[in-house]
Amino acid sequence: YGLALSYFESEQYASASQILTELLSNDTENLFYLDAMTDVLIAQQNPKAAIEMLTPLWRFKPQNQVLALNLANAMIKAEQYPEAIQILRDLLLVDPEHYLSYSLLIDAYIATGQKRQMYRASAERFALLLAYPKAIDELQFAYNETGMDFLEKQRIQARIEQFRNEIETLERL
Repeated sequence: YGLALSYFESEQYASASQILTELLSNDTENLFYLDAMTDVLIAQQNPKAAIEMLTPLWRFKPQNQVLALNLANAMIKAEQYPEAIQILRDLLLVDPEHYLSYSLLIDAYIATGQKRQMYRASAERFALLLAYPKAIDELQFAYNETGMDFLEKQRIQARIEQFRNEIETLERL
């Protein structure tokens, strides 16, 4: 496994793939091997093969973060954005503080031109870092992208107020 990672790091993807294929033949559900093989397949410009490899396992274990994140990443690389977005949103329902999920979600929203959703996801990612002023800025951008959706504007305003309250709480400490 270590040799496969070394090959990957030195961009010898065929050698890494050969080792990982052999390892996976003996241990088909090893998350370390699956994660590394996904990276190799993406580096080889073959994200669809990664999707084919991961999908059956993910369907059996949809809450598994390693499988879900790797599958979503491969889907983003394969330009299967709606599917990736759904996987990431489902994952964030279970673990709303998962930084990498927000990062991948932002990439998918950018690729699909969903600015409001991108700004909201970016705000949540900043909030995880306790960067509430930046989170508020991102929500202001989302608010400006909302148009006439009054209910969505109220949700954004409420979240801005929550972040302002967090700032006040931190300042009192």
